Amino acid sequence: MPIKLQITVTREILEKTRNCSPVGLSKNCAIAMAIIDIWPKAAVEEGFFSPFGPNDGHAISLPAKASKFIQHFDVADPEERANMDEITFKIKVPNYIIEKINIDEIKPLLKNHPTLKIV
Repeated sequence: MPIKLQITVTREILEKTRNCSPVGLSKNCAIAMAIIDIWPKAAVEEGFFSPFGPNDGHAISLPAKASKFIQHFDVADPEERANMDEITFKIKVPNYIIEKINIDEIKPLLKNHPTLKIV
């Protein structure tokens, strides 16, 4: 059964990622940093992310709200990025991706995680 995951890009992440480069699939920008504890190789692009790295053959769709955030983030200067509003959104993680991670190992990590929550 797919999992619903809530992702939050916090003020701390916005500050930390203010200088990231928006070129190509980003591994170090705001949404990527929010999911790095589960998918350390994730590559985020407008509309989706590849959890296991660029061109991994798997993609998880992002909601329109997250895509708009990425569009704004990519053209913003570092100061504007650091001052953007935090964003929270939900995604569905398909079974075939859940099967590739040890969900039982990850569940305790998510209990008090600042950016990720199973809903």
